[in-house]
Order: sequence, then structure tokens, then C-alpha cells
Amino acid sequence: MLGPYADVVVINVSSPNTPGLRALQGKEILEKLLKDVVEERNRIAVDGLPKIAVKVACDLNEEELGDVAGAVRSSGVEGVIVSNTTIRRQGLGLKSCKPLPPFLDYELISANQSQVGGLSGRPLFPLSLIALKTLRPLLPPSIPIIGCGGISTGQDALEMAKAGASMVQLYTSFGYRGVGTPRLIKDEITAQLSTTKSSWKKSIGSDYKDGKMGWTDEDRFKKTNEALKKEAEGLGELLKNLSDKEDTASLVRKAEEALRRFKPPQPRDNLLGSTTDGGPAPTSETSESQKPTQTITSGNVGGVPALLESVLPAPAADFAPIVAEENVQPQPQEEVDEWKQTVQKGQRRLV
Repeated sequence: MLGPYADVVVINVSSPNTPGLRALQGKEILEKLLKDVVEERNRIAVDGLPKIAVKVACDLNEEELGDVAGAVRSSGVEGVIVSNTTIRRQGLGLKSCKPLPPFLDYELISANQSQVGGLSGRPLFPLSLIALKTLRPLLPPSIPIIGCGGISTGQDALEMAKAGASMVQLYTSFGYRGVGTPRLIKDEITAQLSTTKSSWKKSIGSDYKDGKMGWTDEDRFKKTNEALKKEAEGLGELLKNLSDKEDTASLVRKAEEALRRFKPPQPRDNLLGSTTDGGPAPTSETSESQKPTQTITSGNVGGVPALLESVLPAPAADFAPIVAEENVQPQPQEEVDEWKQTVQKGQRRLV
């Protein structure tokens, strides 16, 4: 609707006063939104299509600003405005505008600092400048940045230019300096540039020594490749560790299956040496060579020292005859005649 009548269309995804709006600054969501807007703009049947700029917040961290830069580069958006209002309150030096009693030698903190909403004006300037300095090297010089947030003097505007802003945007300062604020700031800029024999164009990005405002394709690709390489190495190490754990778990499972198939000898259940399965007990006449033997060998399996030692059953039972002692009460001896004693002591014959 407005495209045919506008020179620049600004996409505001950073106002804190609209619930959920700032969520659109995420990389994937913002990239899709910007691409859709660019495609729709390109359908306008007029000569001289309007430029598209996106306005972001100064509350984004370095990683989030990097996501914004990536979405801008890939979508074809022509510019960025840094920044919108802030939701931060701490560390901004907010002071009360109420007059203080003469006996107080300190300044009161504003009672309004806990109010919800975006904060604009002078306290916003240092935050906007930091966001600008963070974002500028992430975009090529062909994509201009408009400095915005807390600009109220010509010195503020020049600091934005030196940090890489091609233009500046004003709003809150109109309420403090009046409708002539743009003229006043322009005169202040001119006065300062005349002392250094410079110009606004020369001031843009002058804080950077390379003339490209920190943007270097070769260095950027190199850093990106190094980051991807480290990430790939980390994933490879993770997969290796997972594979090692799976191999160890497989060995443990095999050992447990082998132990379940192994049946140790049944223990004796009486003094005579018989077994629970009803088999005959070994006698004293059993030779050593006929005694059953069983040998279990455990060792290093799959790099796990003595893996089976902790789960093997007790050593095989000893099948040596068990001598059962029984307390027998002495019986009274019967009178035996001499002939009977002679027969018992003599040689025995088979009959």
C-alpha cells in the first residue's frame, strides 16, 4: 500500500511496547520476514522502488546482533537502523528531576525507573553506540547503518558517524530542544568539522583504520571456516565417545548372557554328600582323575580389565568326600565267648 509513495520502508521488529514483537529478531524468523518483504517490494509496478531498512534493539547481545547481520546479508535488505528504545534501567544513571533539600549532598534515583516500556532519550545513547560498533563490522560497507538513540547534540551525531553510521535519526531531543533541533545539531556538526578540516563523509567509519569499517571478506570466511572446523571436530569426538560407550555396553550384555547360560554345580543338601538333583554322592573310592574339575578364566575383555570378575559366581564346589562325624553313645559290650572271638579274628572265607 505505502510502497509506491515511500522512499524508505522501515521494518520495526524491536519495539518493547508491543508484546512478542522482539521475538521477530531471531535469525530464522527475521530472515524469512525480510525475504518476504523484499519479494513483495519487488512486485511494486513503479519506477524507483523504495529502499527497505530494519530497525533493531540495542538490548541484543553480540551473538544476536550477528544473527541480525546474517539475516540482513541474505535477504537483500538495503539498510539497518540502530537502535530502538531499551528495556534496561540499571546502570543508566537515571536521576530524579525533583529539587533536593539543601541539606542533601547526593542525587536521588528516579522513582519512575521501574516503569514498564521502552526508554528513550539521553540515557539510551551509550547503549546504541555499543550496538552500532558491534554490528558495523558484521555488514559490508555497501549496507548503510542509520544511527539512532539518545542523539541530542552535534557531538553525539559525530560519534555515531565515526563508529560507522552513514546518517542519524532524532526523536526525543525534539521534546527538549524544540522543532529547530535538526538545524541546531547541523550547525554544531559544521562547527566541529571546520576545526579539523574534515567532512561528514570522511568522518563515517573513521574509527576503523582499514577504511572498510571492520568488514573483511577473507578474514570473515577464515573465521567462519575455523569455527565450523572446531564444531565438526567436537561432533566427531562426541560420536566417537558414544561409539565407545555402545561397544562397552554390548560387551557387558554379552557377558551377562554368557553368565545366564552358565550353570554352576548344585550344593550338597545333607551330611551324606548327596546333591539336590538326586545324583549319587562321590565315595571315598573315587580316584583323583575321576573327580570333575571346572576352570573359569577371566581377563581383559574389550579393553575392560577383569570385566567378568565382579559378576562370576563363587568358585566351583569341592567334590571331595565329606566325613560326617556322629556322636554315638557307647553300647554295653556283650559277653563273647572265646570261640566267637577266634572266629572274628581269623581269616575270612567266602561261602
